[in-house]
Amino acid sequence: ADLLSLDKQRPVASHPHMDPVKSFSPLVVSTWRRELACFPDVHFRDYVLAGLSDGFRIGFDHAGAKCKPSRRNMSSATTNGRVIDEYLEQETNACRLAGPFGTDCSALQVSPLGII
Repeated sequence: ADLLSLDKQRPVASHPHMDPVKSFSPLVVSTWRRELACFPDVHFRDYVLAGLSDGFRIGFDHAGAKCKPSRRNMSSATTNGRVIDEYLEQETNACRLAGPFGTDCSALQVSPLGII
């Protein structure tokens, strides 16, 4: 499928217990908007700008996924909780992680944390 039809496939799902998460990109959207102002394909331009601002839809259908989220972290995370807390704070402050989301994370795919 082409990018524009993929983007229109279905609306972004929402979850009643989670606030929408703003996407993060190191790309400066206002700069892209200025540089693409005269781009001849306005639909593609709008797709790129919306994707940079709100995230790109990739056509993933979570209803058919067979992934099961991890229920607990690795034992190294439990015994080194301070290191994990510092890592999560650093990544959240840098906008590379979002959260915390509360107790119902059934709409999220999560992976266990561990220290190597």
